[in-house]
Formats: sequence, C-alpha cells, structure tokens
Amino acid sequence: MVNEKIIIPQENIYKTEEVRYLDNELQKKPITEKDFFVGCPNEDSDKAKAAGLGVAGMIGTGLLSIVCPPAGAAVATTYGVLGGAAKITNHVAKNERVKDVAEIFDIAFNISAAGGGASKLSGGKCMNHTH
Repeated sequence: MVNEKIIIPQENIYKTEEVRYLDNELQKKPITEKDFFVGCPNEDSDKAKAAGLGVAGMIGTGLLSIVCPPAGAAVATTYGVLGGAAKITNHVAKNERVKDVAEIFDIAFNISAAGGGASKLSGGKCMNHTH
C-alpha cells in the first residue's frame, strides 16, 4: 500500500478575502415604493400580455379537461381560486402598483380557468383511462 500525501505549497493557496466600500449616500437614502416595485408590470401592454398568457392557459386547461376531466377540473379550480384572490387583492389594496399587478393576475388566471368547461366535450369521462 502506497501512502501518498498531497502537499500544496503556501504560495499556491488563493487568497479569498475582498474588501468593498459602500457609498454612504446610498446607505442614508430610504427605500421608496418606486424602488421596491421596480420591474412590476404597470402598463396596458402588460395587461394584454397577461390576457395572451391567460388564453394559452385556457387552451392548455381545455385540452387537459378533454383528455382527463378530473385533472382539468382541478387545474381550472386552482386557476379560479388564484384569480379570485387576485381580484380581492385588487379591491382591497391601497397601493396603485399592487392593484395593477393584482389586476394582471386576475386577467390571466380567470381566462385560464375558463378552459375547464371543455370537459363537456368528452362527456366528463377520461379518454385513456378510468378512475
């Protein structure tokens, strides 16, 4: 049995210490709502995108509802609950940015939930399997 030891010379060990100085002006400035909500959607184009995503979700939920109505119903119910929560948030929130984001979620989830109605096309029975 060979006893091999790996020896790393001290000069080959990397130094990992780094010192950074923060700008004092940035530390003194309080965070505003505008800083906090950077990147949140706030325009009509974002609402149009949400509607487009909602339509895509509705198509996917509709196809799932045709193939397996119980799974489609579960997904549609989840979308409906999330859309309802977004609608409540939209009405309760005092901040306009929060209201706008909640409205966008409301649009996307409620359109997606509409796909659950496609289960009527398969008579409410799964096409490939039984439950």
